[in-house]
Amino acid sequence: MLRHGRQGRGAPAGLVTLAVVLFGTGCCGPKLETVVQEHRERVERQLAPLASIEQQVRQLPRLQQDTPIQVTTPLVYEPSVYTTGGNTAILHAEDLPSAEELGYVWARIPSSGLLNRCGSFVRRGHEVFDPAQPTAYLNVPTGSFAEYVLKRCEEVRYVLVVRTVEFVEPTQPVAPQAPGSVIPAKCSAAPASASAAASTSASASASASASASASAAPPSALAPSASESRRVFQGGLARGEVHVFALEGAKYAGGFRFEVINASRLEGTDVAGDLKTKMTEAVLEGLRARVPGTEVRK
Repeated sequence: MLRHGRQGRGAPAGLVTLAVVLFGTGCCGPKLETVVQEHRERVERQLAPLASIEQQVRQLPRLQQDTPIQVTTPLVYEPSVYTTGGNTAILHAEDLPSAEELGYVWARIPSSGLLNRCGSFVRRGHEVFDPAQPTAYLNVPTGSFAEYVLKRCEEVRYVLVVRTVEFVEPTQPVAPQAPGSVIPAKCSAAPASASAAASTSASASASASASASASAAPPSALAPSASESRRVFQGGLARGEVHVFALEGAKYAGGFRFEVINASRLEGTDVAGDLKTKMTEAVLEGLRARVPGTEVRK
């Protein structure tokens, strides 16, 4: 079954499609209502600490330096809902105010918001609402699929809260306006906007690095071949913090900072995807570097 938007926003009301038969009937497995009833109490226990975590994140001052992360068991990050064994989930700070829907995040890390998804399954009976995609259909899951997701939520022992403190959105690649006015690469970045770069010395350094790496390449390396299309874009920047909490007791375990910028040259035109990928890598690699024994699954 398909539902639309948050409380009726998005797709036309009353839309009925073949998905009602394929996904909503639960004919091949347990009914959704049965699965939710079985898991509700355990899932609600997992969601309860999020209110306290939100308050703590709001009160945390901006990190001036990374702090030690103290955990009692090794962290295991599993992005798939079909594979058990992961005890760590990623949330954006914007996801914390409501345990049953996502917050608006332009550069969302894939597989983040697992606990919110479970909250939506248990409390609303459909897929989690994402304000970044307000017209997306809110599928009613089969009981079998809901059971996979709810079991994964019940395994979570630690949450990584990603708090973005500075963000410059990259532009879409466009054809160069005048010969010689841009770097002649397959898809090349201008540095992040001057106003954003000037906001802190770190972002100025990141932008200068991106500009230098692009301008340092010899013309022969940057020139497109006959089969390539030349595009340029304004590079993006994301600076943020990762705060680690033990879910039980909403206990703060420590945090670290990260900063990423778009590559100065891309294969293809997915500039936004490049920045999101770099954010994901920075968060997970930063965690692995600071917490011995951390397992990051693909």
